[in-house]
Amino acid sequence: MWHLITIFGLASMTVLWVTSHPTNVLRNKIYKGVYKCKDFTNLWHWRLINCCLCTGFWLGLIGTWDIYLAAIISVVAEFIYKKLNSGGI
Repeated sequence: MWHLITIFGLASMTVLWVTSHPTNVLRNKIYKGVYKCKDFTNLWHWRLINCCLCTGFWLGLIGTWDIYLAAIISVVAEFIYKKLNSGGI
């Protein structure tokens, strides 16, 4: 039972991290301050923290220390993200 709670909890945290306005503002300020470039979306680590699959995997791995659960969490996060952006579940 706790696996399901962990999976959906970390997947939801991933979607919130990738899509929420406050974290987008924070990431933009950090990247503009550190790299001093206008187009930082091509940086490889920028893509790693703005992709639900990538962020979900790393959050899942840090949160569970299980590579299989981390993979499941990343897929669930991407599914939630796609469903939310398509207009409904």
